[in-house]
Amino acid sequence: MQHQQVFVVDDDPIVANLIELRLKKMGYEISGVTSSGTDALEKMRRSPTDVVIMDINLPGTLDGIQTAKKLAISYDIPVVYLTGDQDLKTFERAKSSSECQYLVKPFKDSDLHIAIQLAISRHAIFKEVSRQNRFCQNILSSVSDGIIATDNEGFVTFMNPAAQGLTGVQSISGRRTHIRELVSIISNSNGQAMENPVDLVTRTGDIAGFPEGAVLVNSNRDKIPVNGWAGPLSDEKGKNRGILLYISPKPRKNLLKFTGKILF
Repeated sequence: MQHQQVFVVDDDPIVANLIELRLKKMGYEISGVTSSGTDALEKMRRSPTDVVIMDINLPGTLDGIQTAKKLAISYDIPVVYLTGDQDLKTFERAKSSSECQYLVKPFKDSDLHIAIQLAISRHAIFKEVSRQNRFCQNILSSVSDGIIATDNEGFVTFMNPAAQGLTGVQSISGRRTHIRELVSIISNSNGQAMENPVDLVTRTGDIAGFPEGAVLVNSNRDKIPVNGWAGPLSDEKGKNRGILLYISPKPRKNLLKFTGKILF
């Protein structure tokens, strides 16, 4: 807790002063005090801060929740919300804004201290998880083979750039796209439809490889010889969360030129 800086935002000067005194008594340093969200955003630029104590019901153009959202975007600072209102809708708004803590007035010094430490700790954990997620995303994005993940219903939740190139679909944002829309497999020998390995995984629950001579027909009607496999995606408890599809393009020299219709 040494030298942790706290910024207080409360429109009641008596309450703000009381919080400031209680924080100093507990060993915190005060980086600033203000009564409005707009002023908090301005002063925070010049005030190094570890956590913000934010009254939810601030007057003016920005209430406490709106201010906290802007603080998270601009300064990436955790927030402890204060309110005298136990309204459920207010709580839901506060909960959705960030990884925040929430205190209802009146509160004890120990409650305030715990909320501050939890807010700082959770924020640090959230940042580390986000960093690791970005690292994993960068790895997946740099892989030259296609990687597609789906949910339990087969709708795509992730595609790396290589998968976008193979399937001919550059973006799935804003719409639910089923894996069958992206991955159609036909035989290199006769152009007839082959069983999609995703369907095999769905049916058996086991890892399934692409059949020999598999050719991917993408959204541009390009025909790409491929290897690969599909397998179930599980969480840390072993519960199935979807399917992972790995697609590796093969050299095109063995691809036959189909003259008839492709059967699906």
